[in-house]
Amino acid sequence: MPLISNKITAFAKTHRMLDRRPNTINGMTYQQLQDWYDSSPEELRVALNGVIDLLVSTSGAANVGMTPITGVSASTVQGTLEAIKTYIDLQIQGVVAGSLPEGALNLSNAPDVNVTGVADGDALVWDTTTSKWITFAPQAKVVKGTSTITSTGWEAATGDYARKLVLTVSGITATDTVRITLDKDAHDIAQAAELCPTNESGTDTITFYAKTDPTAAMDFSYEVVK
Repeated sequence: MPLISNKITAFAKTHRMLDRRPNTINGMTYQQLQDWYDSSPEELRVALNGVIDLLVSTSGAANVGMTPITGVSASTVQGTLEAIKTYIDLQIQGVVAGSLPEGALNLSNAPDVNVTGVADGDALVWDTTTSKWITFAPQAKVVKGTSTITSTGWEAATGDYARKLVLTVSGITATDTVRITLDKDAHDIAQAAELCPTNESGTDTITFYAKTDPTAAMDFSYEVVK
């Protein structure tokens, strides 16, 4: 049943159809008069329930009209949804593995991506100025570890600090920045030896400087910023 069939164009029984004295002139009983007065609300109840039943049914969307959109000729919600699904299905069927030309899915082909000058380790970030995704070099990599400044192996050095220790620590390069944090029990030893607060990094080495050889080993943790 179409939704339009529930439209009420006029009530079957109205007050104007009755004479001024329906009991006397029309010969109506009080029960007949009550039924007459109740008939219009009942018509409205039946029509409204019919609309609701149609809308909540599986064919409800087929009874709701809409203005056709570009490319879709359907004039109901159901017809429009079916047309859109058909279009999407056709597009998906056209994208079959192996049917796309080589490089078609490269990021560089996307209109909102600028990946020129890409380097190893770069990431994509959003640039509000150009409204594009651009390449970005992430923050420096930090490598952490622990080791020990020995009390032996120190040798002569030049400058303000007369002693130095070249400690082997794998994975360090001459361009790295090494941050040293002495364990709490090593501070007195370092102060007595007048340990230099800075160090030098080399290939798999950290060089420490002091004015005198430390009297005991000193444990430390380090962060290597590459």
